[in-house]
Amino acid sequence: MANEEHLKILKEGVNAWNAWRYEHPQTHPDLSGADFVGRRLSQVNLRGANLRKSNFIEADLSRADLSGAVLVYANLFDADIRRAQLVEANLTKADLSIANLSRATGGPGGVFIPKAIGVSDKDDFINSTNTDYVIQRIRDVHIQDSTVTIVLVGDCAHSRRYIDWEIKASLTQGVDRLPNGLIAIQLLSSVNGADLPARLLKNWNAQHVNCFGRYWRYPASREVLRQWIEDAFEAKRTRSKWIQNPQEMMKYNSVCKVHRFTH
Repeated sequence: MANEEHLKILKEGVNAWNAWRYEHPQTHPDLSGADFVGRRLSQVNLRGANLRKSNFIEADLSRADLSGAVLVYANLFDADIRRAQLVEANLTKADLSIANLSRATGGPGGVFIPKAIGVSDKDDFINSTNTDYVIQRIRDVHIQDSTVTIVLVGDCAHSRRYIDWEIKASLTQGVDRLPNGLIAIQLLSSVNGADLPARLLKNWNAQHVNCFGRYWRYPASREVLRQWIEDAFEAKRTRSKWIQNPQEMMKYNSVCKVHRFTH
């Protein structure tokens, strides 16, 4: 259960909360099980906080400091986590479905810096049906200096058009450019497995034989994740001949096979 005093201070606003954290640096806030649905918590200092089973559905956590926070079983569905600090945060069993992690700093152990497109309906849209323009826009703006694309897959990833677009852009290669390496990682919240996007399925098989991409369960450690990323980076040169990247792209989100409606 959350500490009532801590909840009261946070209800006074982010500025009051951050000032209190500054004055009490040794205190580890307990906000476990608290309801923050839709709350504006941009730039909040939740470093090291106990946020177990807290509800952050559609909350604004952009630029928040969540370093070392315990987010076990937290619900971050459609939360805005852009540019948040997530180094050493414990996200075991957390629901990150369509959460916006664009430019959040962390990943397991700070191994990578995430970039993303379209993981939330709050994102900018690329309003075009021109395939070449869409792919160029994604490469120039969203994944311009990345080398490996990590697709976090859960119940609904297969139905999201922006995931299809990002994978297509990542796999595009030419005379003067290599594709991005491609990894799919199953979210911890998808305990029964994930429905993989169609374009990802074309580039993966369970035996990891004669295919470009790789699909893994959530990594047990930062070192495991680092190895996967290094393998995907090498694949840019060693496995690119296996890339399957049809020209056609999803124009709209499709009906989710799990929830039976269009997100």
